[in-house]
Amino acid sequence: LRPLAARGVPVVLDPVLAASVGGPLLDGADAAGALAPLLPLLALVTPNRAEAARLTGLTVDDLAGQRAAAEALRARGPGAALVKGGHLDGDEVVDLLLDGEGALPLRAPRLPGPTPHGTGCALSTEIACALALGEPLRRAVALARERLRARIAAARTVGKGRPFLGPP
Repeated sequence: LRPLAARGVPVVLDPVLAASVGGPLLDGADAAGALAPLLPLLALVTPNRAEAARLTGLTVDDLAGQRAAAEALRARGPGAALVKGGHLDGDEVVDLLLDGEGALPLRAPRLPGPTPHGTGCALSTEIACALALGEPLRRAVALARERLRARIAAARTVGKGRPFLGPP
């Protein structure tokens, strides 16, 4: 990552700490330690609520918790933190972006049905692509959220498991 960051390439990291079926990929303390050297190289880190909690040791149960976690993450070096709220309860999904301009809650009505596999990775990828095309961070996040919402709406279930995202 260091050569990319040194050339001004915006690096986005989705810190996947557990498989979507619940199995941990890294222990909490190990995860924070493993990611520590990467954080200063990032333009954006995009944890969900559980990942943000494990990385910061904070409780992330609401918008205030999202903001506290985003502040703690940003203090470790990335240019911005997007603490995703899709795993929080409620009729509305609220992601919290914290960048050099301040905190920006991004709200959308929750779509019906089970959450498809891979939404966090897909969102981070969409953001990285928009940044690579020259979009400013806030616009890249907004565009990525719109595209992900369309993919969630187009998700299909195969067999008895959770649905898979629709095509980009």
